[in-house]
Amino acid sequence: MSRFKRRVARIKEEISIIAVLGHFGYRVRTDGEDREQQFRCDLHGDGNDGAPSARAYPESNSYYCFGCSKVRDSLQL
Repeated sequence: MSRFKRRVARIKEEISIIAVLGHFGYRVRTDGEDREQQFRCDLHGDGNDGAPSARAYPESNSYYCFGCSKVRDSLQL
């Protein structure tokens, strides 16, 4: 594994998806840290998401948006 890939893997391990989303203003509930959390994603459509359309998965440190149909992690926001 290259040094770059090791660094990327380390960042993904050390920075939680919940913390990254919170930093960018996404309101993700923080109770129940080890279960999926829903939030509103503004990365699709007109940017106004009326209802939670994305779900964060702390165990895999990623999230899936049902509106965007994309999986993202802490480096792919």
